[in-house]
Amino acid sequence: MKPNRLYMICNSSIWIVVVTFLCLLGSAGTGAAASTDELKILAIHAYHQGYGWTEGQHEGFASTLKSKLPQTELQIYSEYLDTKRRSFDPAYRTFFLNYLRDKYQNFKPDLIYTTDDNGLTFVLEEAREVFTTVPIVFSGVNNLNQERHLTPSMQGIFERLQVQQNLDLLRKLHPDLNEILVVGDGSSTHRAMAEAIRREGWEHGSWLEMEFLADRSLTQVVSQLRKRKQGVVLLSTIGGFWDDQNQVAPLPQVVKAIAGAGDFQIFVMEDTYLLPGAIGGWVNSSRFQGNSAAKVAVSMLTSDSPLQPQQAVTAAEAVFDYQALRKHQLPRVLLPEGSRLINEPINLISQYPYESFAVACVLFSLLWIIALLSLNINRRRRAEKELQASRWQMQRLFEDAPDAIYLVSLDGQILDVNEHAEESLGVEREQLRKMSVFDIDPIFTPDMLDGLLREIEVEDNRHFESKHRQANGTVFPVDIRVSRCEWADQPVLLCYVRDISDRKQHELQLLENEERLNYLAFHDSLTGLPNRLLFQDRLEHAINLAARHETGVAVFFLDLDRFKNINDSLGHDIGDRVLCRVAERLKKTVRSTDTVGRLGGDEFVILVEDVTDVDSLTHLAQKVKETVQPAISLPEGELFVTTSIGLALYPEDSASAQGLMKYADVAMYKAKETRNCYRFYHAEMNARATEFLFLESSLRRALEQDQFVLHYQPQFELEDGQLVGMEALLRWHHPERGMVPPGDFIPLAEETGLILPMGDWILREACYQIRTWQETGLPVVPVAVNISPAQFQQSDWSQTVANILEETGIEPYLLELEITENLLMEHSEAAMSTMSDLKEMGVAVSIDDFGAGYSSLAYLSRFPLKKLKIDRSFITDFETSFNDAAIVCTVINLGWNLGLQIVAEGIENEKQLQFLVEQGCHQGQGFLLGRPTPAEDMSVLLKKHR
Repeated sequence: MKPNRLYMICNSSIWIVVVTFLCLLGSAGTGAAASTDELKILAIHAYHQGYGWTEGQHEGFASTLKSKLPQTELQIYSEYLDTKRRSFDPAYRTFFLNYLRDKYQNFKPDLIYTTDDNGLTFVLEEAREVFTTVPIVFSGVNNLNQERHLTPSMQGIFERLQVQQNLDLLRKLHPDLNEILVVGDGSSTHRAMAEAIRREGWEHGSWLEMEFLADRSLTQVVSQLRKRKQGVVLLSTIGGFWDDQNQVAPLPQVVKAIAGAGDFQIFVMEDTYLLPGAIGGWVNSSRFQGNSAAKVAVSMLTSDSPLQPQQAVTAAEAVFDYQALRKHQLPRVLLPEGSRLINEPINLISQYPYESFAVACVLFSLLWIIALLSLNINRRRRAEKELQASRWQMQRLFEDAPDAIYLVSLDGQILDVNEHAEESLGVEREQLRKMSVFDIDPIFTPDMLDGLLREIEVEDNRHFESKHRQANGTVFPVDIRVSRCEWADQPVLLCYVRDISDRKQHELQLLENEERLNYLAFHDSLTGLPNRLLFQDRLEHAINLAARHETGVAVFFLDLDRFKNINDSLGHDIGDRVLCRVAERLKKTVRSTDTVGRLGGDEFVILVEDVTDVDSLTHLAQKVKETVQPAISLPEGELFVTTSIGLALYPEDSASAQGLMKYADVAMYKAKETRNCYRFYHAEMNARATEFLFLESSLRRALEQDQFVLHYQPQFELEDGQLVGMEALLRWHHPERGMVPPGDFIPLAEETGLILPMGDWILREACYQIRTWQETGLPVVPVAVNISPAQFQQSDWSQTVANILEETGIEPYLLELEITENLLMEHSEAAMSTMSDLKEMGVAVSIDDFGAGYSSLAYLSRFPLKKLKIDRSFITDFETSFNDAAIVCTVINLGWNLGLQIVAEGIENEKQLQFLVEQGCHQGQGFLLGRPTPAEDMSVLLKKHR
């Protein structure tokens, strides 16, 4: 069995005391035998007092002498050459020699102790003549050449530099290292150490380059290091560095300054340099040097035969700063074996493992005993509290449960209830205990109770809905959960009952909302008619039925004519009321088996099922047209609406719902060409629709690619043939189809909205052409430009005209604008404002195609007009129609009376020309007088009429 740990500690302590006592006895005996009554020693140090290396040697020397010669009265006189801060020149050495001669002329030391090379050199070369017979002991000497001076009266310790060990250490820590910086203070010691470092480096091979930073001030060294920013630094001697005040800098300040110059790893070779910022290394111990020198001194003083000089081969050890190693991330495993770490955090467990383990075991045992005792004491208390808490908790759960709770016997008798049960039924608890479940549940029967008991035997609990009756007779829905349990040592039913009146009401509301959402999803919110989705579904269903019964299906596609004008002029509110009236009329027109739907906007659709003949569809289409046409009476007045209808048939036109909708839409667009009519679909319409789409796409590109050009048709005075004006006419030069007639694309441009940018382009191009003719010196005449209703209705259109006139720089009288009389009728107020702006601007306005629209004499006097252009249809037909001739004469006379110029369009023969001259018509244009020509040809005509 191993001895007790405490016994081992005590036994070891006793032996330490005994051995120490015996050693002290031996030392005392030796010292007594060899000592004298008094021993005087003169210590001459190379450096200044307070320098760490010097103080370490001195303390080691003195302490060892005192321990070796305890019975001797020891007196040590110290002198400091201060060679790190002073120049060690002959003058200074002479001065110091005289100082010693004067001070010690009546004093003869028993021994002279010197430290470092300069101290020994001074004694041998200067002070030896003063102390001729005094034995000398030295330490910290690097210069081996001093061995030639060794005599029986001069012995000492040579300092052995650990250069090779430090270089090996650096190579091990940094395998890729190829350069180190050796920093020293320029002293003789540094030079000796630098020589040794250089020599050892050569012996190591060419892998390492060295740069020596010495003979500089501390500030200069730090400046050099900052330029390098990082590297490995090996400190030689640094005790003689001067600071900025020409004072020797303290060692901590030197090490701190070098460490702060950059990311440098600082290694040292003296223990006094191992200060904050330095890593460490193989370092010489100053105290050990002094200890060894003291032993030599004792031997010299007590031995008959002097010892041979010796080197302090064990004066170095591997010492490293723990914090510096961590900062530079240097692994401890690469450090020399037996290295000593300083500034390492104290770890009691690692330093005293057995003691720590013993204390931990004791503490753990005590804690375990306390825990067992506490557990044993608390177990009984906990059991009592748990029982009490369980009873209290069950009671609270029973009373505070959000649901009504009933305890019911297996025969249906109510045994107990909670407060919620009393409140839900309006019956007190004592009275409920006298009742059964059949008294409070109007639909629960004894047979249902028997079935419930059988189900609980199998499934443990049951869940169902029922109804309870309150004391006032009100019945409300409940959700019931039933399970079996023990109460008062008898089996009972535990019933959780929840009032679900709110849930049922919510479910009903959700159902109503769902029906409402379903209705909104399939019906138009404005008219209540089926929307596109529901109509499509019914159409597909109708097609399937027709396919089985071999009957037909028809789709009517309706679009209200000029409905946009109602929205724009009267507002969308009135437009919506008109749509609702039209929807009501359409529903009354068709059969109950047919479907009327609204796709959006002013588009309606009708689905006619079980079609057997086309005649019935024709009759229905006429009936629908006539039903929509009568006036719609509104508080604001009466409105008249017409519709264009397109029809497509199954299976003749298409066998799919999508096809029927598409072809009915195509037929409707064909009907809109004349309006207020119906058209059946045929294949040529689809080709026309396809061409229409192609033409629309090409029309958009034409505007972007500058495919439009203007031709100009001249206007003449009919009496003398004088050129008085011209009309700008748009032409489309299509890259594939050639010149496209205006009648093929102007309506399309108006429908797609492209007429707005096209109209602005025509106006600007005509004005630029007028300016071009002016710049070439040609006499110019007014140019008339046709304006579309969409342009004229823009609120700021008059400003657009003003901007173009300013941009082109032409006079306003050279521009005439032609509008239709229908535009004035439909937008009289807006037209009046725009025409007033144009008149103030100096731009003339003419009525084009007069007589072909809704003519009204009232607006002729209200609006500032300049010309009336008689529609070409009257000029063409007046030879065969007396009425047309009468209209032409009337218009001419009307113009004379109102002071308006009359222009006749479409003059194509001499007879027409002669008739117009006789009637006094002012001006005219037509193929007889001049065809529309490009601007270049019109330039020729302008030259002729110069």
